[in-house]
Amino acid sequence: MAWLGFAGGLCLLLLTGSSVIKTLLIPQNLSSSVNAVVARLVLSCSRLLTGRMKSLHRRERILSAGAPMFLFMLLVTWILLLYVAFALMLLPFTRHGLPAAFRLSGSSLFTLGFATPAGAAVLRPGWDTWPARRVGRQRR
Repeated sequence: MAWLGFAGGLCLLLLTGSSVIKTLLIPQNLSSSVNAVVARLVLSCSRLLTGRMKSLHRRERILSAGAPMFLFMLLVTWILLLYVAFALMLLPFTRHGLPAAFRLSGSSLFTLGFATPAGAAVLRPGWDTWPARRVGRQRR
């Protein structure tokens, strides 16, 4: 079951990466399923907010925030999809199941580093922890 989660996480990672590449790197009008879902969500929320407004000025002020809101929600969606994808991919390698995989994924994705994987050695800070300093001290 954990390896199915790994496969699902890998597919989710490829879907998210494809969306990021199609949106930011390729200078053509390519569609992505993630972008389409986020665009529909933002458009339906803005229509829901402005549906009963009678003031055209207020309606236009809310609808004009649609494009920036789409970009913000797209970035949030990409981060959440990567978080879930990495957690599913870590699932076969954790001993404590899905909560531990999500904790490790969040710690790694947001570079906080508060979660130590099971079986990992604890790195103590000191002069000998940096290999670059040790290279110059080798004896010949």
